[in-house]
Amino acid sequence: MNGNIKTTAETLNQRIYFDQGGVLVSRFGIEKLPSVVDEMSNQSLLRITEVAVQ
Repeated sequence: MNGNIKTTAETLNQRIYFDQGGVLVSRFGIEKLPSVVDEMSNQSLLRITEVAVQ
């Protein structure tokens, strides 16, 4: 895929990680892309959400 990660991160006001080697995908067990990984409120758990592409 092509695109400017910096511009996208600024537009979304979010950190974006480019996982070229697949390290994060393997670590978090992500099966579908794009996905969002965020911390659940008041918990030390991570939530992984698959994002539908339109």
